Amino acid sequence: FEFVPGRSDLVLLQLQDGIYVVEIDDRSWQNVQQLYAGDYLTMIVNNGQILVRDGDIYFELLTEPIAS
Repeated sequence: FEFVPGRSDLVLLQLQDGIYVVEIDDRSWQNVQQLYAGDYLTMIVNNGQILVRDGDIYFELLTEPIAS
């Protein structure tokens, strides 16, 4: 929850085929969106940063827009 400021009803999930964000909702359907597709990703949270490894590629997953 701490990675999505202002929202307390979203969760990041790392599944076998990618990274997803899921809306926690007690109604019959929850919104699920794939953020990044990939097989057997590694996701690490370190000091509030979400780091992802996809094979030989490493990147940071940001949950807020970057100010330009």
